[in-house]
Amino acid sequence: MTDEPMTAELAEAQEDALRRGQTASLQGSDRNRVLQRPEASTAVSLSMSTDGCVNVRIQALSAAASLDHYRERGNAAFKAGRYFDAVERYTACIQCAPQASVICNRALALMSLHKDAQIPESARGAWCLVGLRRALMDASRGAARLDPACAKAYYIAGACRLEIARLDEELGVEARVEMLSMAAETLHEAHKLEPADRRIYAKMEEAVAQEKRAKKLTGRKRQAEEEQLAKRTRILRRRRNAQTAHLNPKPFCALTAARRTV
Repeated sequence: MTDEPMTAELAEAQEDALRRGQTASLQGSDRNRVLQRPEASTAVSLSMSTDGCVNVRIQALSAAASLDHYRERGNAAFKAGRYFDAVERYTACIQCAPQASVICNRALALMSLHKDAQIPESARGAWCLVGLRRALMDASRGAARLDPACAKAYYIAGACRLEIARLDEELGVEARVEMLSMAAETLHEAHKLEPADRRIYAKMEEAVAQEKRAKKLTGRKRQAEEEQLAKRTRILRRRRNAQTAHLNPKPFCALTAARRTV
């Protein structure tokens, strides 16, 4: 019996059977018997070989379906306040196909980790800083580099730096000023990309104001430290002079001594 060419109806039926997770076989002695994986939305591609045989290649879940699936589940988890679950869903989405918008969504979920019900009240402060630092890495090293025109990435990075400068008590004075300066600069980049966004402009003004205030406080503190250092130096000099005064008597004037003897 000669093999009949595969019609469009047969190919469509084969693809439909594979998508339903059923075992399908192609008619003809030279055609391959196909075993379908149990995934729901499997993409099937058919290619004709030179001898007329049909090779069916089963691929994994299609990228578009996976992206939509994980993004929607991540958004639902975020809205429900399950921020750890949202981070996991967004991470799965990023692994399928990295996108700046999804990385920004994961950064927002990281910023909110301390609000998750799994975190006890006593540990929320520490988790807040952990989430802010990881969100900063996502926004600055991930989304902004992947899409330099993504204003949301610059906004999130600037907001993270602003909050870190405000909450991290281990930051020194100079490090705090530098963090605020970087926050203002990053938010300025976001404002240049989205000049009509009032939220970005308000956050940029806040960063600039805090930077000026921190620099002023730093200047005052530095001046006070310099004055205190000068005062201590004067006190030490006086003590040293008092201790060495008897070791260095005033030179005896021979002429004055001769006059006294006369």
